Amino acid sequence: MKFSIIIRAYHTNRVYFRDCIDSVLGQTFSDFELIILDQNPDSSLGVVVNEFFPEDDRITYRHIVQGRSAGFALNFALSTAKGDIFLFLNQHDRMAKDALSIISKSFDENPQKKLIYSDFDEIENSERVRPHFLPSYNVELLRQHDYIGNTFAMKRENFTFGDNMKFFPEYYLLLCFTERRNTVFHIAKLLFHRHFISDEDENDYYSIYEDFTSQELKKEKEKLYYSRLAEAKAIVSVELKRRNIKADLSADKRYSAEKSLFSFPYISVKYDGDEYYFKNQSYTFVKDKNVRLFGRNSIKKLYGALAQPDVVMVCPKTLKDVLSVNNCGYIFDKNGIVYPACYGELPWSLGYEDRIALRNDVSAVSLSCCLIDSKFLKKSGGIDERLSKRDRMLDLCLRATEHGYRIVYEPDVTAFEGESDNESSEQSNVLLMEKHGDFIKNGDPFYNENLPLGLKNYSLA
Repeated sequence: MKFSIIIRAYHTNRVYFRDCIDSVLGQTFSDFELIILDQNPDSSLGVVVNEFFPEDDRITYRHIVQGRSAGFALNFALSTAKGDIFLFLNQHDRMAKDALSIISKSFDENPQKKLIYSDFDEIENSERVRPHFLPSYNVELLRQHDYIGNTFAMKRENFTFGDNMKFFPEYYLLLCFTERRNTVFHIAKLLFHRHFISDEDENDYYSIYEDFTSQELKKEKEKLYYSRLAEAKAIVSVELKRRNIKADLSADKRYSAEKSLFSFPYISVKYDGDEYYFKNQSYTFVKDKNVRLFGRNSIKKLYGALAQPDVVMVCPKTLKDVLSVNNCGYIFDKNGIVYPACYGELPWSLGYEDRIALRNDVSAVSLSCCLIDSKFLKKSGGIDERLSKRDRMLDLCLRATEHGYRIVYEPDVTAFEGESDNESSEQSNVLLMEKHGDFIKNGDPFYNENLPLGLKNYSLA
């Protein structure tokens, strides 16, 4: 197995870039080529490559003609690459020494997988900080925010980027896998370490506008931010149209303070639920008597997410009181015990990796309040009354997951539930494990194994 490591360099910090190249050349797995695509305004990065890495024939450096898009540059790399695996690497990432070995082994052990990504952390003042422990491939989360980034590995395929894609061609590729998400694999290890981009780094880039007034500079930043946002929205729009999903896209105002050259813009995807009142035979609204929904059009919003062709259950954010979350969906451990996600967190907080604030694919919902596709409910045999309440919930959700359907948490709908009774008997748990033990023993796919289980979840100890 040979890797073609592709680095697209633009607005490059040369110190971080050199560290990136050093980490590539120091890999324990040696069968690779490194293709550097330089899209900086000048070719001084080539001087760095020639000065510090003059005699390594594994390195190919190309300075891309000014004005060419990111998509054009990557297509050039794909046409010349010789490897079996393409590894798209962020120009400011340091690779763990055994990263290529681990990725190669994962492809060997999972031959059906086409794309692999991993966890990463950040480097600030030479210290490793802020680990990003990611979920498995999460369609809903990815449509709003590129949580994977532009560092991942993919088997060689007959694939090209749009030559007009200026900013996020890698994001487009990641969304193309929504129709075959079972071919995406996540490695729950910190294989990459991203250099933290400080305000000073960003100001260095904007120094080319040093003759501008502060007001003119602000306008330039706004112009760049909104052009990046427009392309990100266009990429999501194409993916939604391909799947015949109706939605309105806008900027997520909760993240307006992060209008940065180096950050991915957050996208607000509002699904169209206008037909929910005509479709009352197609969905089942399950709600306990003690549960109250807040706000207008709550069921309409839940139905908007449920109307997607591969979604069969949607749950709201539920509160146990005005100051704390009851659950944002549920997670389960390898013994089939479920825990409410983000329990006790502040309702208006973002949560770890935006878990509370953004729509997510989840493994389980509460049967105290959720919207269920009626066809799925009937086809699956309905609720297994032999199980206790907590195990009934997990059983129904696992039947959906095992048949390739998705379950979605919708943060724009809030319900008050109070403390819920989700106790399980030993007999019920034994029956649950008999039905789904093989799946359960692999752990919750949407909950990273590096994070703590129990009521205090989605947090860093």
